[in-house]
Amino acid sequence: MFISNHSYAEWTVKKNDDPFEGGSTEVYSMSANNNGLIAFDSKNRILINNGDSYVCSDYVSSYKNTKVSFKLGNEIFSQKFAISNDNSLLIYKEDFIGNGLTISDSKFTRNFSIKYWSNRAIDVRKFISELKKHDSILIRTSDSCGNVTNLEFDMGGFNEAISQLYR
Repeated sequence: MFISNHSYAEWTVKKNDDPFEGGSTEVYSMSANNNGLIAFDSKNRILINNGDSYVCSDYVSSYKNTKVSFKLGNEIFSQKFAISNDNSLLIYKEDFIGNGLTISDSKFTRNFSIKYWSNRAIDVRKFISELKKHDSILIRTSDSCGNVTNLEFDMGGFNEAISQLYR
């Protein structure tokens, strides 16, 4: 297996070449306080580790999920994220839209969301384009156990790093 890491300010690009699964790329950054992480990968997913070892689920859809709130500039919105089997990682993938993992609907979110039947959620590529316009992103995770975690990410270097994944 060949692993290559490149850093762009606060963002790291990790490329793997697995002889069984093929190549993959991940672009990620640690939060300002180094307690959490956000990643974008070649499977068109957004992954968030909020630093909590166990995220409690809301179970509103067929996926274990919880609300993730974002603040970009003056805009605040939320998106439901699935929770990994071990309850430690928040996962968003466009395939989850049909199962009720939806975004808060506003004029702002319509710029980077897609509609599937009656549900609306993040379009990952459009969301990345929106992120490129910002210097920082704030993320708040809130789970059904009452745990609230705030994460801040510096977007310096994001544009160059994410271009390694989405050209």
